[in-house]
Amino acid sequence: MSVLSSVFFSIGGFVSALIPFIVLLGVLIFIHELGHFMVARWCGVKVEVFSLGFGKKLLKWKRKDTLYCVSLFPLGGYVKMFGHEYGKEVAEKDRPIAFLHKKLWQRVAIVLAGPLMNFFLAVLIFAGLNIFVGEKRAFPVIGELAPSSVAAQSGLAYGDLILSIDDVPVKNIREVREIIFEKPDTLLDIKVQNLSQQVQTKKVLSQTGPATGKWGFLEKGGVIEGLTFFAAAAVLGVSDPNSPAGQAGLKTFDKVISVDGKKINTRKELFHILNSTPSSVSSWTLEIQREKDLKTIVLSRPQNDPEGEEAHHLGLIRSDLFIADLKTNGVAEKAGIKQGDFIFKLNGERLPSWSFLVEKIKNFKEQDGALEMEIKRQGQVKSFSLVPEIRKQMINGVEKKSYMLGIIAQSPLIPVGETYVEKSKNPVKALTFGVGKGLHWCAFLFVYIKKLVAGDISTKTLGGAITIGRAAYDSYSYGLEYFFRLMAILSVQLFLFNILPIPVFDGGHLLFYVIEFFNGAPLSIKKMIIAQQMGVLAVLFLLLFTTFNDLHNWLFTW
Repeated sequence: MSVLSSVFFSIGGFVSALIPFIVLLGVLIFIHELGHFMVARWCGVKVEVFSLGFGKKLLKWKRKDTLYCVSLFPLGGYVKMFGHEYGKEVAEKDRPIAFLHKKLWQRVAIVLAGPLMNFFLAVLIFAGLNIFVGEKRAFPVIGELAPSSVAAQSGLAYGDLILSIDDVPVKNIREVREIIFEKPDTLLDIKVQNLSQQVQTKKVLSQTGPATGKWGFLEKGGVIEGLTFFAAAAVLGVSDPNSPAGQAGLKTFDKVISVDGKKINTRKELFHILNSTPSSVSSWTLEIQREKDLKTIVLSRPQNDPEGEEAHHLGLIRSDLFIADLKTNGVAEKAGIKQGDFIFKLNGERLPSWSFLVEKIKNFKEQDGALEMEIKRQGQVKSFSLVPEIRKQMINGVEKKSYMLGIIAQSPLIPVGETYVEKSKNPVKALTFGVGKGLHWCAFLFVYIKKLVAGDISTKTLGGAITIGRAAYDSYSYGLEYFFRLMAILSVQLFLFNILPIPVFDGGHLLFYVIEFFNGAPLSIKKMIIAQQMGVLAVLFLLLFTTFNDLHNWLFTW
């Protein structure tokens, strides 16, 4: 009975995961084919079939001259128009309703209507999200800076709110990054308001380096070394189960929500409160989140504990020094390291942070021998000799090889500044925003294709139906806002993909019509058939290639 239950549960899980994918594709395909259908009818062309999907017809009904149907395979759809086949004779009396006997501008309008409907759909979704959900932004409050960084050496500090750069006001992190990116190797005047509410202007020299550009790709642009707007979230690490924190019931990876009723966001804020509490205070009341549960825990101060280092003496340390997960068959797992182990020494030195460990692994040299790692597990010290292995990983669309141990830390970073929502109640402004967002994604995709062709981005980033299916399920799981955003982005992709000059796609037909316009006559049927065959081969190759990528990424993701 348990086996049958497991089987039914697995089938049910698969079906529930498939539904968002079918809905997503169904809407995109329906809108696309609806564009062809409406303009064809408007131009007087007889539409014989309107189908969602290919293959066997699961549902069908006829209304007037058109057969409407839903077919077995949802990866596409089609509108079959009368007189669309090249080389097929059409009776004189039927020519007014035949596609190929329509004027050139009408044929162009019918073909272009499908892709344009996808773009219009994206615009409407982006506009709707802007009205009802908005765009989340964070105020540009500076995060934790390395003391030796250019940002820190220039006088910038944790908690500084950036007001302007070179007299240009800034409101959020994105605006700050865009201005700095456009000004490499420049001495910038950055006006900030510090935690004491004092307004000061700092002179900071930007450099040329890798930075996220306008279209979201890593490019050369202006950067300020060490500048960040993020800090570690108030996630706990408990060094010893017998410590005051452990005895109070706190566990590693608990997230602190508040201390004595005061809201806490970052680890720095948490440790500051604990370390600056007067010795007369004997305990703190912590509200914590453990997975999905909220708990209240009273943490008592040890007797005769010196002021200034309470967090350390309580047994609270950085959570990123604990192993949150292990890669299957990775070096660490094979050596016997376990989830929850506390890494406190590497090659005899105390480990200050996760980033320090990452750098050591990244710069590993085989001639230096194994890395000697000491961990604590339930208060017991264990030693391991680990030799990192080279693995491939995708970084900003580029496949790179690097040394890895196969350990994963949990050190979530959050913006230090409060977040706010930008939205518009004005429909005209929202539509303008939607058009801008649609054009932005068009430009992004053009840049992506350009980098793909140039070899700057790996072809392994191309995905097909499985990738779309996984994205559909994941976005739906996060919420309808994310699902609709994905739908809008894919709708823009469908728009661009269909206007590419590849025969069998709308763009291929448009290319034929451009040639017809300049030649004064259509291409020969023979040439069009050859072009169509080449187009089919190209599409089949792309389909096989993306399916291979999908399966590889799904089954062998490191």
